[in-house]
Amino acid sequence: MKTLREYTNEDLIRYDRIRKILTDLYPKFFTNIDRETIERCGKRLKVFRDNALLLNTEHEGKIFFDYILYTYKRSGINLMQKAFDKFSQNYEEEVLDIFSAAKDGYFSYLEILQAVGDGGLIVFDRERDTEYLMIDRGLNNVAKRREKHALVTNIIKFDGYIITTGASTPVAVETDEGQMIQNIFDQYYNSVKQGEANEKMRLQYISDMYRTCFAEDITGQVTSPAAPFGTAALKTKVRGGSDYAH
Repeated sequence: MKTLREYTNEDLIRYDRIRKILTDLYPKFFTNIDRETIERCGKRLKVFRDNALLLNTEHEGKIFFDYILYTYKRSGINLMQKAFDKFSQNYEEEVLDIFSAAKDGYFSYLEILQAVGDGGLIVFDRERDTEYLMIDRGLNNVAKRREKHALVTNIIKFDGYIITTGASTPVAVETDEGQMIQNIFDQYYNSVKQGEANEKMRLQYISDMYRTCFAEDITGQVTSPAAPFGTAALKTKVRGGSDYAH
């Protein structure tokens, strides 16, 4: 039986295949995003002002649209689920399985515990009291840094490991801004432990995490090209995947 601290070359090959399929699926994910949604989410995260998105890098664009896809809801379901309901019948088994896993992705604040080889890392989800093997070559490099890091991200679960949705932000925990993120999590986690958390509180918690990442320039610390001009150009770039997903 595979342990948390092992992965195979076949896992890495499978991971690369999953990333390719997700990249090909991205245009379908974006079909339900309209200007009203962009403005509403942009104002919620305080990155929309004077009729423009205040995003400096492609990475920030990817983070913003990942938030829209997984956190913004209409009639109780998010835009990833809407895309799956609309397009899933068009795909055969392999793509359908990955599409289905992607639409079930969810937000998580993960403590990075250690690197695994050259393509993985062990992360701990304190909210769910669970360790996971994550496969991600870029984040493997983050896990090898001396400073302690956590991840603000959406994740997708597969058999034996997890991956990010393609847009994740490493947070240096032992910094002032890192402590701000940690405090937001601790406040929400305490409400979970006390049985007081509800869906509205969870959505607010997620929004607070993303808003702080933008406001404190945590997202800006990820090396990434400058953002393209205009929301349409930015959406096109976002479909290409994450700087940290390799």
